[in-house]
Amino acid sequence: MKSHLRLSIIIPFYNVEKYIGECLDSVYNQDIPERDYEVICVNDCSPDNSRAIVVEYQQNHSNLVLIEHEKNKMLGAARNTGIRAARGKYVWFVDSDDYIEKNVLNTLLLTAETNDLEILQFNLIRFSLNYANFDDYGLIHISTPVISGIEFLKIKLPFWKKPLNAVSKIYEKSFFVKYNLFFPENVFYEDTYSALLGMISATRFKHNDKAIYHYRINPASIMNSFQGGIKCADKILDCCVCLKLVIDNNIEKEISDIAETFLYRVNALRKHIFYLPNKERIKYFYRIKNVDTNILKGKLSNFDFFQYKYPNIYIFISCVISPTLRILRKFKRILVDYVNDFKKVKI
Repeated sequence: MKSHLRLSIIIPFYNVEKYIGECLDSVYNQDIPERDYEVICVNDCSPDNSRAIVVEYQQNHSNLVLIEHEKNKMLGAARNTGIRAARGKYVWFVDSDDYIEKNVLNTLLLTAETNDLEILQFNLIRFSLNYANFDDYGLIHISTPVISGIEFLKIKLPFWKKPLNAVSKIYEKSFFVKYNLFFPENVFYEDTYSALLGMISATRFKHNDKAIYHYRINPASIMNSFQGGIKCADKILDCCVCLKLVIDNNIEKEISDIAETFLYRVNALRKHIFYLPNKERIKYFYRIKNVDTNILKGKLSNFDFFQYKYPNIYIFISCVISPTLRILRKFKRILVDYVNDFKKVKI
């Protein structure tokens, strides 16, 4: 039986009891009837009170579906669970600590439906825990006609204004499944891989310059925490893994532009490598040996390219300077804490 649902909103959640209520309020403060869309919440074994909050909302909203994971599988797997259960023509991945603008669903869906879009993209606004909006980092102040995803990637924009994430896009579900855009599991940057692969595959893409999605910058979140070094190493390594996945799946498609866009993500984290524990640094450099340097040549500065071409030499260099840098960073943090404490006492 064919579903009449226009949209499935997929919200994986884990340890977000402080924010998930605000997220759910935003997806229900909309301008289409609840019978036209569904909200799929995937509980990835959240240890806090998040599930109870979702159950409470479920009692008041018949279109809310709760799916339980038996064990924690990370964000990529939770999103995959949601899309496999989705019945809507279009799907939208919303993170449980973010929120969306009110009364936007009707306009977004009409745009997608009337233009027969495979991907509708819009702007994302970052905000801090105290709800102070950041500057227009990443905002794209143009609306495009219906073009291909490749054409959009070729528009002369800075790398950070080419949003390679899942949350700033509404996907046609049949398109998502057809091109196997399911997220890599048990890795960071799973949405970067899927978003880029989707852009490469899309023939009917449109960007809307309206700011629709509000993304919370949470220093304590998995993606923003570098303390201890381990998570940082995993993120850098996983970014290389996702780069290789994109290359392996699209070896005949404008690979230079694809690699260039993705490499920005890898090199944005490069400065943290020197602060990692020795074991993590070595693991990282051995992993990047699998990256084809012919693809990277000419796309990076000589210094950046050096680490990919000669990782063993880079390991030696990092072993020499890393201990000093880690001590200096620790001293800097102590000094910053001291200054902040002094300011509080003075006030």
